[in-house]
Amino acid sequence: MNSERETSSRIDDAAAEWAARVDRGPLDDEEQAAFDAWCAGDLRRRGAYARAQAVLASMDRAQALGPGYRFDDRREPSAPQVASYRARRPWRAALAAAAAVAALVLWWPSAWFAEPAVSTSKGEVLRLPLPDGSAVTLNTATRIQTRFDANQRVVVLVHGEALFDVVKDPHRSFLVRAGELTVRAVGTSFTVRRLHGQAAQVLVREGVVEVIHPDAQRPVRAAQNQLLELAPRGETSTGRALVQQPVSQERVARSLSWREGLIAFEGVSLAQATAEFARYGAVRIVVVEPELANQTITGLFAARNPMGFARAIAAAVDAQVTQHGNELRISRR
Repeated sequence: MNSERETSSRIDDAAAEWAARVDRGPLDDEEQAAFDAWCAGDLRRRGAYARAQAVLASMDRAQALGPGYRFDDRREPSAPQVASYRARRPWRAALAAAAAVAALVLWWPSAWFAEPAVSTSKGEVLRLPLPDGSAVTLNTATRIQTRFDANQRVVVLVHGEALFDVVKDPHRSFLVRAGELTVRAVGTSFTVRRLHGQAAQVLVREGVVEVIHPDAQRPVRAAQNQLLELAPRGETSTGRALVQQPVSQERVARSLSWREGLIAFEGVSLAQATAEFARYGAVRIVVVEPELANQTITGLFAARNPMGFARAIAAAVDAQVTQHGNELRISRR
C-alpha cells in the first residue's frame, strides 16, 4: 500500500505485529530487511513501533517474573524461567493491547504520557522506549516523569541517573529537567545525573545539547565527550555555575558501565566509592579509619558484589574486612 494513503490505524496494527515478532526472537536476514524497509517507508512508523514496544516492555515487567518481582541485588531470574515465560506468553493479546494503546494516542486531545512516573529500585536497570522512538535507560534507584504532546517532549528526572538516546524531531524539542537544570537535545545521546548532596551532571556521548540554568546568562552548549557540572562559584561569590570540561571517550564508556552491572572508579576516594556502592544495594560498606577513607582507588567492580569490592580494596591497602549484618567494615585494626 502507498504510504501516503496508509491510515494511522494500519500503521499501528503493523507496528504491533512487528513488535510481537521481534519479541519472540531475533529476525532472520529476510525479516530484518522487510522490517527496515517498512520503517523507512513512513516517518510515523518508527513512533508507532516504539509505542508497541513500550506496551510489551510493560507486560514483561508486570508478568514475566511473577507478582511483585523487581530486578534487584537480591535475586535474578534464571534463563529457563524467562525462556519458559516467553514461550507461553499470549503474544496475540499483547499485539492487540499494543494496537489499542496506539489507537488511543490518535484521539487523545492534549498530551500522551509514556508512563507518567517510572522508577527503578536499588540494583535495577531499566531501558524504556519512548513514544517518539527515543529511549531512556534508568540506572539504580532512579525516578522519572514524562510528558509528550504536540509541541514538546519532556522528561523530568526526579532523582537518580538516566541515559537518553534521542531521535530527531524538528517540530518538537526534547527537554530533560533535573532540578534547576534543563537540558535541550536534538538527535543526541547523553546522561543526566541528579543525586542528593551531589552536583548535577550532564555527560554528552553523541551530538550536542544545550543546558539552561537560572544563574547562567545564556544556554551552555556541550558537544560529544564533554561534561557539564553544576558547582558552587566559590567562597566569595554567590550562586552556582556550570563548569564545562572535555573528557576522554574512554571515560565516557566507563561512566556508562552501569548498564552492564559494573561500577567504574578512576582516582576517587574510598569514601566516595563506598557511597556509590550504597546506591546499588542494602549492604553498607564502612571504612573505619579516616586515612583509609581518603585513599584514592581506580578499577572496575561488579555493582552487585560489595563483598568482592571490599575484599579487593582491603587486600590493596593491607586491611581486613569484617561483616556485621548488612555492614562490611574495612579496617587495619
